[in-house]
Amino acid sequence: MPGPAGLVLMVIGLGLLSLPVAGIIDAARRPSVQWTRVGVNRPTWVVLMAGGTIFGFGILGVVAALEYLISVRPKLQMAAELGGF
Repeated sequence: MPGPAGLVLMVIGLGLLSLPVAGIIDAARRPSVQWTRVGVNRPTWVVLMAGGTIFGFGILGVVAALEYLISVRPKLQMAAELGGF
């Protein structure tokens, strides 16, 4: 059984791995029209987040998810607000 430091590291690791999962779910739920208006490719972002998490030992998926959540998601939300979706 891990000590307190091990538990803290496990919680941080699980928290970081939840970012790509949240990003993938958000990306999958958005209509294609939003993606077209913004000019971004949904499959590319989903593959980056999922593939980065699986094959990049988690860190690449976390970086891709942070980029998606910080730069792409706000644009998609703006497209949704302007388009009435």
